[in-house]
Amino acid sequence: MKSRRTFVFISLFLGLFITLVLTFTIPQTILANGGSLYYVDKDAPGPTHNGTSWATAYTEVQSALAVAVSGDEIWVAEGVYYPDFDPVAASYSGDATATFTLIDGVALYGGFAGGETIRNQRNWETHISVLSGDIDRDDNADTNGVVTDTANI
Repeated sequence: MKSRRTFVFISLFLGLFITLVLTFTIPQTILANGGSLYYVDKDAPGPTHNGTSWATAYTEVQSALAVAVSGDEIWVAEGVYYPDFDPVAASYSGDATATFTLIDGVALYGGFAGGETIRNQRNWETHISVLSGDIDRDDNADTNGVVTDTANI
């Protein structure tokens, strides 16, 4: 009788363990069109940054663009993002010719606080997401990173 209880306990424990592993290792959101949803938040806590949730969001737009394909969406939290980030080297290159190269069929949305679960929850007027070309970060900009004076560009 004792061995049967042990077996039942172990079975329940393994079932719970497998459920937790699957829940936390396959969090990628699949969109209605079959595409994937990638998250970008420069303040994501990590330590993992795989773009599959707000908590594990990529910290740079370039990282999401490197993996996105047609049909995918990229949600970008408020903040300033620069195109000279190299996802392979995991550093900024300082390359003045760097650009954000958008991918045909990939939708890029800003204006998220970093916790939304549906796109309609974003508020792009309050949570400003800026894709900045100010590689050397010396332009006159407001607190949101929006350039206010074009004289120094």
